[in-house]
Order: sequence, then C-alpha cells, then structure tokens
Amino acid sequence: MPLPQTQQADLAVQGGQETFRLFQAIESLGDILEINTSSKAFCVGPQSDISKYHLSFFDEQGTDRISAIDLAVGNPVIGRTDAKLATSYPISQLPARIIATPGDLVDNTFLPSTFVGGTDGVFARPAPFADIIAALAVPSGFAAQRNDRIHSFSPLIGAGTAPVASYIIVPYYGRSFGHVTLTNRNSSAGQTYACDVVGVNLSAGATFSAPAGRSKAGEVALGSLTAVGGGAGTTDDLIITAGTHGMFDLLSIRFTQTVLLDEDATLRILVSDRI
Repeated sequence: MPLPQTQQADLAVQGGQETFRLFQAIESLGDILEINTSSKAFCVGPQSDISKYHLSFFDEQGTDRISAIDLAVGNPVIGRTDAKLATSYPISQLPARIIATPGDLVDNTFLPSTFVGGTDGVFARPAPFADIIAALAVPSGFAAQRNDRIHSFSPLIGAGTAPVASYIIVPYYGRSFGHVTLTNRNSSAGQTYACDVVGVNLSAGATFSAPAGRSKAGEVALGSLTAVGGGAGTTDDLIITAGTHGMFDLLSIRFTQTVLLDEDATLRILVSDRI
C-alpha cells in the first residue's frame, strides 16, 4: 500500500527546485512510494539502504498500459518519465503517478535460524531507508555510489545466562564493504565480550516443516569477534568484502555474555559501496 509521504514532488516544482528527494523508512516489501510529477531522470539517493527500485509509470504502448524500469546504485534512469494525473491506471483506476517499490527483499521481522524464542531477543534493528532523487530539470550528473553508513551501539544489552542471546540486525543491501569493530573498556579482566557476524540473504516465504514459519533466508558465517576487558581493554574487528565473502541483504550480529548492561563496550558497524 502507498506509504504516508511528507514529501510531495509537485510542491518541489512549485518552489522552483531542480530536484525532488523522496527519503523515508521502508516498512515492508509491499511498500509503495508515489511521485506525482514528471521527472527528467532518477538516481538512488546518497542515504539509501535499498540498493535498487522498480519504477512503474503509465505507457500507452506498455502491457496493460504500464511500463517498468529498474533503478539501481550506479545505474540511474536517464530520460523523461511522466506522471499523468489526469489519466488513470487500468483496473485500479488510480491516478497515473510514477510508482516506486523496493527491488530488494525487505523483512523487518526476520529472525536468524539460531534465534531461540522466549529467551533470545533483538536488541536493535534499524529500519532500511529509501532514498530516491528525481531530477526536475536536466541533471549535470549523478553520484555513482551511496554514502557510507555507520551504526554505533553503546551500551550493549547482553544475555543473562547462556544460551540467551541478543541480536543486532542492520541493512546491508548491495554493499561491497563492511567493517565491524567491537571495543571493550571494562575494567574487569574477567569480563569478555564475544559476537558472531553472519551475512543474510533474505528469501520470500517461510518453511512449512518444523520449525514451521521459520524464514528460508540464507545465512553465511563471516567471522567472530572477541574483546577482553581489564587494563586498557581490547578491540577486535572484522572486514567484509564482496569479493571474499559475497553480497548480502542484512548483517546479523549475535552476542552471548553474562552482563546485562555494560557502558564500557561499543559495537561499530560501517557499511560502504567502496572497497
């Protein structure tokens, strides 16, 4: 269904702007974003977590009078695309706005295969953001990459006793580089933090056999980090590259430890289109 949008392209036109930016959180794969004015070009915005989008628009020569084109990082759509508000799409009879939908699978309810219901928990799950730039005038050029994004978590919420675990799940769609850093400045030498990093490729649908309803997502172990406390403490890190590890939709980080709250520990996750 269409998402409530605070940004409207016609207001940008009325304001004499040369670009219109559609930037907001995505709740599910079925989210629909609407652009209600014609544009000269489109590109994926600098703060987009989603790496690609499907753009649909009214076309007299298209199947059912609708045509579609894919928009992706480094692959802008160049050329005029019209929003025809005086015309309606067949069947739905809705005004023929330009419609954008995520081209990546989005599942903000995903739980890893190692998640134990009733004991484990998700500490943090930043929602993926859509960011689309529409050129209202002929553009001079577009950036080929998205900006780096950094997720920083401190303090860390941990487990009471094993096997209770806490998960941090962040968007990674189409990124070619990741850097996960775990730092422990706890003064107790016996307080050690450890986490496992897993790359996730989402899949449509769920399993029917036990455990019924479990996601069919592919999960690839990328490495483990350990940071021991005491003295100056320690830092451990993991570098993820597309050439070595592959491409993923999400990164899942699993913590197991005995301290519920430690303000002296920090997890930093950098994701980038640059290698």
